[in-house]
Amino acid sequence: MEITPSTPSQTIAFKAIQPDGMVAYEEWTYRGIFNEKGTLLGYIAVGRDISREKHLEEQLRTFHASFEALVKQRTKEMRQANQDLMKEIARRERIERELLIIEAAFHHASDSILLFERSGKLWRANETSCRLLGYTQEEINGITVFDINHEITQDIWEDMWEKAEYEPGISRVISTHVRKDGTVIPVEVSRTFFTAGPMTLFCSIAREIR
Repeated sequence: MEITPSTPSQTIAFKAIQPDGMVAYEEWTYRGIFNEKGTLLGYIAVGRDISREKHLEEQLRTFHASFEALVKQRTKEMRQANQDLMKEIARRERIERELLIIEAAFHHASDSILLFERSGKLWRANETSCRLLGYTQEEINGITVFDINHEITQDIWEDMWEKAEYEPGISRVISTHVRKDGTVIPVEVSRTFFTAGPMTLFCSIAREIR
């Protein structure tokens, strides 16, 4: 610090250790006293305690550093979450495409495919089965296995489900199906049971015998 006639005052701040060992901050302003020739005759010093301001500045810097670190962490987490979301969207789009392909294959299969619940109610039918049996898609949804195959009684149906628990696999039989107009047609049928999640269904894949 240099005090001259052109810069007659200077201010400095420094740490000061108090008698109790605590760190304090002081700010002192020194002003030089010069004679007419510019010779330094003495100083006037005025000081004040700026500990509170310094401590607040330190807290503010700490808060800023913590905030910046938090922003960086949240930005990183959001970037990761966005990447995960994009991956999930891509996965779901892939699944949707696969489902569309499976749906198309199901409806355009050359054979009639009928899926029945344990109650005997039809769960799903493909378009080929509708053409074979003479129903619209809306009409066929209301039928049961007993409407399509009169050879299957309630007792036979229950017995088929019970046997499926210990005799899994595909069975092929010659049977008959009944069309909407009452016409009975001979069919070759592949029968099987399968479980998808909590649901077990009976699958009948039939081909008309000409």
